[in-house]
Amino acid sequence: MVVGGAVIDSPGSGRRAREGAGGGGPGGVGGPGGVGGGGGGRKEDLLEAELKKHARDEEERRGREEERRRRREERMRQFEEEQKRAEEERQRRMEERRKRREERRQREEREELERREREKERREWLQRKQEKERLLELERELGRAQAHHHPGTARLTEKRRERDTAASAVVDDGELVRMDREIEQLEREMEAELKRERDKELEIRRLNDEIEQMEREMERDRQKREGGAGAGAASSSSDQTLPHMNEDESGSITPRSLQRLHDLRFPKVQALADFSAFDDELELSFKKGDVITFRGGDESGWAQGTPPPHHIPHMPPRCGEHPLFYNLAPESLEVVDLMRRAKQLEPGRKGSSARRRSQKHGSARDSS
Repeated sequence: MVVGGAVIDSPGSGRRAREGAGGGGPGGVGGPGGVGGGGGGRKEDLLEAELKKHARDEEERRGREEERRRRREERMRQFEEEQKRAEEERQRRMEERRKRREERRQREEREELERREREKERREWLQRKQEKERLLELERELGRAQAHHHPGTARLTEKRRERDTAASAVVDDGELVRMDREIEQLEREMEAELKRERDKELEIRRLNDEIEQMEREMERDRQKREGGAGAGAASSSSDQTLPHMNEDESGSITPRSLQRLHDLRFPKVQALADFSAFDDELELSFKKGDVITFRGGDESGWAQGTPPPHHIPHMPPRCGEHPLFYNLAPESLEVVDLMRRAKQLEPGRKGSSARRRSQKHGSARDSS
């Protein structure tokens, strides 16, 4: 082992060196121990100093390495904590973004639902408004027609003419007062009679609505009992349950007249093409050729209609919107009926009809 320029083989090498140095014996210089005796002690001190220095250096080196290791561990721990905090912050931000997206989606859904509700309410309000305006217009037209054709209209006009003539002439004031009272009495009588007739028409419309509701309930009950039989059975059962009658001798309105009023107010139209609803809650789907009950339209090109019964077999008819140009006009149904009859008059059918007529006339001549 080399320490401070000296070679040390083992821990006992110092002792062997001292013994060798002092082995000069009596023949050495400087006394019994010779010259090597004093020199061996100094070397031993130097070696011990070197060993202590080496131990201190080794201890310092180990301390520095321990300090470096500790600092390295501290930096690693700080780095891991920073990474952990950064990951937690990233997770927190992602959770906040997810919550904001979820809140925004829920807010948009609520706004969309509210918008649909407002749109639905607006359509219902417009429908009710149009219905009220239509009823008011019908009532005004009915009042004007009744006032124009009322039998007392001519008499009231004549009384007013006589009063104007008397007012322009020199007559007694009492005569003018009497005429005014007669005119007022006639006006009150006509107004009361017209009011009674209008109330009668309103009662007819109410009865018409009740009959429609009753027919829908009967149709629903019949379908429940028979398990959804054909429309022919439904019509036959409803015809048997609700007999159609004409006006009686007193001139009162009967169920057949009510049905005629309903058909005039809500005419039937025929679909020109297929139409599929985008919103089943508001719009109406139908096929080409279906006959739909027309319940009014507006300037936007949309109309209200009731579908044919076979489209919804287990539910009462409902009212839905559809484009107005998909339907034929009510009077066009007559043209469609004429075209259908014309198609039936084919040459083979004409010949068979002629043969049947000739056979009928021949059998009649034979019987005569």
